[in-house]
Amino acid sequence: MKLGYHTIRWGFHNVSRAFPKILNEISEAGFNAFEAQDIDVVPFLENTKGFFGILSENKIHLIGVYCPGQLIGKSFVDSLIIKYYFREIRHFTKFAEFVASSGGEMLSIGGTVGRKATKNNYFPTLAKTINSMGKICANLNISLSYHPILETIIKSEQEISRLCELTDADTVGFTLDTGHLSIAGVNLIQLISKHGKRINHVHFKDVKDGKFVELGEGVIDFPNIMQALKQIGYNGWIVIEDEINSPSNPWASTTTRTPLETAKNSKRLLNELKIT
Repeated sequence: MKLGYHTIRWGFHNVSRAFPKILNEISEAGFNAFEAQDIDVVPFLENTKGFFGILSENKIHLIGVYCPGQLIGKSFVDSLIIKYYFREIRHFTKFAEFVASSGGEMLSIGGTVGRKATKNNYFPTLAKTINSMGKICANLNISLSYHPILETIIKSEQEISRLCELTDADTVGFTLDTGHLSIAGVNLIQLISKHGKRINHVHFKDVKDGKFVELGEGVIDFPNIMQALKQIGYNGWIVIEDEINSPSNPWASTTTRTPLETAKNSKRLLNELKIT
């Protein structure tokens, strides 16, 4: 398995202004690959050569980009408007093209806050969008991963199972995020066993008392998760996502450590657990 670190530790909206420094710190912490948010790379969408130059200078690899969106309409009326569907496809596609042109491997998507897919029968519309993006990503030679997130349309085991039923296993996978899924009440080991073939991306995030905390400060059983991933033959990326010090995130705890210190602590713990 391969390890990377997420730029989210440096905060939303801040990454693009200091990409060289942040990538240097990720490298200093012992990681040679990273994942970013869509908002981080917006300034580079029309300048992929410049972005690729930053990656080359720092000798670091872009794993992929997480891109949230409204996968179904904000209202029932929205969901019936076909141009809404095409708007979302265009939105995701521009980031997929950016990932592909920057040497990345994956587009991760998620979203539609506040909707209950299982209760409101939105899954057919949701699956249509996701399947379309799966095909687009495959044509760009990158992978598509759906990321279940708290307070969005998919985050429970039941909802993930429904997603797997309605989407194409050849082009659509999902992200095992230990933090979001744990707080949502999902049994991570059971989920890996049941839907392991669909997991094409992993986020390691620790949790304590319903909050995201720095790796090693929570209750997530990473050794057993690693063992379960090995049993299903997972050989993809594991991205450490220390999602803390984020005022807009109700699940984020706080720390006085700098992002570099946090990243180093996470890498040290991974070494101790022999997750390298």
